[in-house]
Amino acid sequence: MSREKWFAALCVVCAMAFAVACGGDDEEEGGGEATGGDTEEPAEEAPPPREAMVCAGESHTCLLKADGNVFCYGENIWGQLGDGTRQNRWAPVPVAGVSDATEVACGRNHTCALLASGGVSCWGSNSAGQLGAGDTDMHLTPVTVAGLSDAAQIGTGYDFSCARKQDGTVACWGNASGGRVGPGASDEVTSPRPVQGLGGATELALGNTHACAIVAGGAVHCWGNNGFGQLGRGADGSSSGIAPVQGLTGATRLALGNSHTCAATASNVQCWGYDSDGQLGNGEEEEDRSPVPVAVQGITGSVTAMAAGAGFNLAVADGQVYVWGDGSRLGREDREDAPAAVALPMLTGVRQVTAGYAHACALKTDGSLWCWGVGGSGRLGNGERSAQQPSSIFANVAQVTGEAPTLDTFAPDPSAEREYRPMHVVARSHVFGLQEDGRIRVFGSGSAALGTGAPRSVNATDETYVRGISDAVDVDSWWSSACAVRANGQLACWGEIPTSWENHTYAKSSLPLAMAGVTDAVEVAVGQTAICIRHEGGTVSCMGTSRGLMGNGTNEGSDTFVPVSNLENVVQIELGYATACARTEGGELWCWGSNSSGELGNGSEDSSNVPVQVSGLRGVTDFDVDYHNVCAVHGGRVSCWGENDEGQLANGRADDDEERNTPLAIRGISDAVEVSAYQGSICVTRRNGDARCWGENSWGQAGIGDGPEDENEIDQVTSPREVQRAGNEEVAGFGPYVSLQPGMNFSCARHQSGRLSCSGSIPMNNGGGFMGLGATRSRAPVPVPSFSVGAVAEAE
Repeated sequence: MSREKWFAALCVVCAMAFAVACGGDDEEEGGGEATGGDTEEPAEEAPPPREAMVCAGESHTCLLKADGNVFCYGENIWGQLGDGTRQNRWAPVPVAGVSDATEVACGRNHTCALLASGGVSCWGSNSAGQLGAGDTDMHLTPVTVAGLSDAAQIGTGYDFSCARKQDGTVACWGNASGGRVGPGASDEVTSPRPVQGLGGATELALGNTHACAIVAGGAVHCWGNNGFGQLGRGADGSSSGIAPVQGLTGATRLALGNSHTCAATASNVQCWGYDSDGQLGNGEEEEDRSPVPVAVQGITGSVTAMAAGAGFNLAVADGQVYVWGDGSRLGREDREDAPAAVALPMLTGVRQVTAGYAHACALKTDGSLWCWGVGGSGRLGNGERSAQQPSSIFANVAQVTGEAPTLDTFAPDPSAEREYRPMHVVARSHVFGLQEDGRIRVFGSGSAALGTGAPRSVNATDETYVRGISDAVDVDSWWSSACAVRANGQLACWGEIPTSWENHTYAKSSLPLAMAGVTDAVEVAVGQTAICIRHEGGTVSCMGTSRGLMGNGTNEGSDTFVPVSNLENVVQIELGYATACARTEGGELWCWGSNSSGELGNGSEDSSNVPVQVSGLRGVTDFDVDYHNVCAVHGGRVSCWGENDEGQLANGRADDDEERNTPLAIRGISDAVEVSAYQGSICVTRRNGDARCWGENSWGQAGIGDGPEDENEIDQVTSPREVQRAGNEEVAGFGPYVSLQPGMNFSCARHQSGRLSCSGSIPMNNGGGFMGLGATRSRAPVPVPSFSVGAVAEAE
């Protein structure tokens, strides 16, 4: 697959227009008084019935029913389903407030509907103004596109939208870079702007970052990005302004993909632009691109519908679906690229097709919907993660129903007792700080695991909290998911939450969701594929998709929390990639799950689906589990076992082939209080208030350097090194270390004063640099401004 397709997402709307012609309201004038009997009033002309249609975005799908209602399913982190939540849906949910739509168009992470009135409503991601509401705020339910009341057709692209108006002009809004909303615009256009130099348009279609329109006479005019010749202007063609496609007349249909374009005429289909996987369809393999139209081979009959995806295309001729391009998306069992069009035998009687980034759908004349491709996040609508060949999704879309969801709320229970536990989690690409008032402050790289309701990066200087929770007593996270225990013993989770171990499916939400059936949790541990909770009585339960990680003697996962076998009096739990461990009140350490690198620490090479005791450890007071490592504090000493590819065993070596299946004592540490590990980085805090780190240090996360541009860069620290708190005057003033937690390419520490300092690097989507601190990397700790989790009287 080409590099270009991995870094851009397709947002394409099927090129068929479903405009509704409305009958007039005026009655015929009478011819004078009636004679010879009563004269009947002439009946009003009824408007033609709406037709159902389907559209596919990058990771979501929407259905327009003939009654004007719209239902969506799939990913919803940006609100692209329009149901008022940010939770993925594996079954259709109604779009709030839309009941008179005549057309629906799916962009990358936003959706628009054309209304019978000629107005347009949009919802979802709005970072560039692609919703047309005059702002750049995300909208979870439809908002009206400003000043547009005479639209006849709509289209959506990656992060922009357009409408063909009834007078043949076109207006666009959203990201203006590269001329995609028309010549002369730059930056963001948050409300419709006329596309200058274009008139007489009869059809409109949008691709990833370009757009085209058929004008009177069948010529095609295109604008926007022309990096791969997708505007069809020839080898020396300009990429600016609007110009006709060379050598093309008589166009009747359009379909625009990532970086290619196709048009149907009365006699054939022609495509131009990028040709990485044969998406130009002219029978030539491994072509780079064509800046002029070439004829698609293999289609028989007159084309009545088309759609283009990320490197693939669909066309309907005499009810038969033809596909060509990237074989992984064509709905064929052999998955081979098709440089010329081939028919899908099971898809006959089709009237409309749509294509997303990695999935596609066909709507038949009998009302049935058939889809195929990647089904993650629920975008196929049938609960499956993928379908290589077309699968029947709905027997008749007219019968599709769904209930409007409601957001979970988390009102504190005044009678619930809670114990304040300050920040003890650095959550992978982000940091959680548990506040004294029960709120969870967060900053870091944007994802659903932030729990803020918007998967955008949050700077450390922003006062941002996990939405809706104000009574947390514990919080934990892995790369893409997080959970909090509330004072009343209930559990709330966000990000990617495993929901079906059999299908490896996830509920995904950027807002907290209540986890059913949990009423007595006191601690939560979140891993890559599972979630475990410690109950008030000292037992442990787990749920998730990882085989054997449930600890109940089976190799199955579980959709609900199930008890871990033979564990009592547990006081701490931790989860890694596929291994879990629990510490008992007596200081014993028990582990279960994967043992691929010796993580169970019992001298065995076999994995275990029930807890086994780690060999040779007594009096354990703290521990942590990494991807393939475990480290424990016992009697002030630290022992580690598992992998050593980054120097995690602190034995002076970093050896890809060295593993340890029993604990190895780390030299030079005899007064450890806490140990933390992630991504091969390991840190301990000591009773004297300093901290030591070792292991992975490519980004300076060990905090052992002299400053942002330390010349003595060490990528792997193979023995404990002191974190240089004294190297920064402000950090030194924060006081001794209480805990130090590695994350993804960085680490952050809580000081006795409650203040935070961090070292390393974490890219921010909003350009804020390292945690919004104004630097991209620091190999020595730097202060986190305006962020505190509460002072402690002495180091814990």
